[in-house]
Amino acid sequence: NNAISQQTSSIKLTEKETMVLQLISKNFSKSEIGPEMELSDRSVNSLCRSLFKKTKTSSIVSLLRFAYANNMV
Repeated sequence: NNAISQQTSSIKLTEKETMVLQLISKNFSKSEIGPEMELSDRSVNSLCRSLFKKTKTSSIVSLLRFAYANNMV
């Protein structure tokens, strides 16, 4: 767990990024997140890319592992 646990104090998520992360943690797919948040698929993909970049992850699984290890969800 230490490998995926990093300092989160420097990671600042926007309100929309936080909501996307919470929905992903509730098993929503990217195609389900759009209608839930009233966003286009393109916007959801952009938010996911931003989450990957900020957390230095490259997949939903690694994003969730990071989020849980750092008490972000």
